[in-house]
Formats: sequence, structure tokens, C-alpha cells
Amino acid sequence: MASSAVLGITHDAVLVNSFANDPEISRAAGFGGRQVDCGPRMLDGDLVFLTDGADAMMALHHDGDPARLQKHNLFKAGCRGGAAIRMGRAMLAWAASNLGARTVWAQTPVANRKARWFNRQIGMTSRGVLASDLLGDVEIFEWEFVQCH
Repeated sequence: MASSAVLGITHDAVLVNSFANDPEISRAAGFGGRQVDCGPRMLDGDLVFLTDGADAMMALHHDGDPARLQKHNLFKAGCRGGAAIRMGRAMLAWAASNLGARTVWAQTPVANRKARWFNRQIGMTSRGVLASDLLGDVEIFEWEFVQCH
């Protein structure tokens, strides 16, 4: 992944599905290896797929407040380590600049230590652990846009 990758929203269901159905992403997302079709979700006006077009994608949606977005990372094997951290930070900044996000949050399964570490590395703050019917215990992370004057 090039550090100068151009970020943008995609409306390409084939591209989005290539991320969702990547074996490593599918396993981490809890799809259990079954193929998913994100095409119908792409029609949801509250959901956008931000991507570099190659190795990194972030699904962002709001639940009533367009300035508060929930994120889901979909990073392929080509975007790991320092490159993933730089991309995650760039994606948060892009969401603030282009989508008006003031807060981005995530719920990350406590068992997914790598994702919890990643959230901290991109500047998110833990808000505690909650029980989730779907995911078990999850750690809630939040990132707040701070505008410099």
C-alpha cells in the first residue's frame, strides 16, 4: 500500500464484497467463512465505504447523528503494521473533513486484541467494556475530532 493512496467513497459492490469476503477479514468480522453480499447495504444512505481502492476499507455509518459515526475496519493483508496505523489515522481525518464526523466510535470484541491495539494506535480512547448479545464482551472506543485554531 502506498502511503500517498487516494481515499474516497466507493459505490462498487464488487470491490466492497472483495473486502468483506477476504478470508482473513471474514473470519475477524464473524462471518464464519460464509460469503456475504454487501450490495443491498450499499443502498443504505447512512452507510459509506471509504477505501484506498486496494488494501484498506472502512465502513462508516451513523445512527441518527451524522456527526457521530460508527466504524468497521476491513484491512487486507497488504495493509498491516505502521501502514495500517497511518491509513487508519488518515481515514479518520478524511471522515472529519469530508463527512463532517466529529466523533467516530467502534465496538471491538475483547477477544480481538489486535483490533483493540489498532484502535488505540490510531488515536481512539477506550470508554469501557460492555456485554453484547451478538459479539460477547466488547470494548467501546471513541475518537473525537479536535480542530486546531
